Amino acid sequence: VPFSILCGLMVTIAYHLSRSASDPGMLWVLLKGLVVRAGDQKDKDKTGSSETQELIDPLPGKLKNCLKQRLQSDAIVCIVVTILVFAVHVSTAFTSLSLQPVLSDVLYLIAASVGFIVHYIIPQTRKEMPWLCCSHPLLRSKEWMYFEVKEAPKVIWVERLYLGLRFFERNVICPVVFLCATTTSAPAIVCKFGNYVGPLIVLVCSLKMLRFAFSDTPRQYPIIAFTYFFFKYDFRWSSETFLIDYFFMSILFCKFCDFMLKLNFIITYIAPWQITWGSAFHAFAQPFSVPHSAMLFLQAIVS
Repeated sequence: VPFSILCGLMVTIAYHLSRSASDPGMLWVLLKGLVVRAGDQKDKDKTGSSETQELIDPLPGKLKNCLKQRLQSDAIVCIVVTILVFAVHVSTAFTSLSLQPVLSDVLYLIAASVGFIVHYIIPQTRKEMPWLCCSHPLLRSKEWMYFEVKEAPKVIWVERLYLGLRFFERNVICPVVFLCATTTSAPAIVCKFGNYVGPLIVLVCSLKMLRFAFSDTPRQYPIIAFTYFFFKYDFRWSSETFLIDYFFMSILFCKFCDFMLKLNFIITYIAPWQITWGSAFHAFAQPFSVPHSAMLFLQAIVS
């Protein structure tokens, strides 16, 4: 039961952190405003209404109201999520010997399959040239053939399906998958790393995994699929439970994606068609840009 309560709190905290900004400055301004509001009201009453008031910027007030509404919504949703997660986790769904490890494998494959369909197949079929093999979108709207649209476009069934699958993946599949991974990995981690370091590793990896799932859902399916197949078939002897494997694989995957983006920018930046060949001086000076290009590659690798 205590571990089920902890799992419910972890999902709730991860959900709230995914909806919050990294900079807590606005939250501090809101809390500070709640504390000093009474004192400011007394000062205004003493000053009187005869003095001319300066123009007040309405943007901070709107931001505070928006933050208040978001916090109120999160408070209601977090309570409901905590109760639901506790009710699901306290059952024997994740710990039953008759369901494990088959249930874990099925959940990992479902998460990878749904993510592949939602974030790769459907967007590709909606592109102007799907996979650069077709000249027209495979799933196009009714207004695609019109030269001029005279009324608001209608939402088609693919868009409804896409939105529903995104919601289902983010709020149902990913939390269930990671709760299952946490439940099955926690005993092995605690047994290997001890009663003090083990729970800390479980807590850090689980929070990172859940928050990453809520905040960046499109990246989950390749990480889950690669982690599952890599440590199940290729390097089974080096696996440290799915929880720790996912923790390091997610970091490596994000770094690799950032590195590829930097390489694409550098290659586009130093492409021959970007070079100015207006005179003989340009033809003479361009070879001196080679060290600069090499330094760009070095910076991309180091960073």
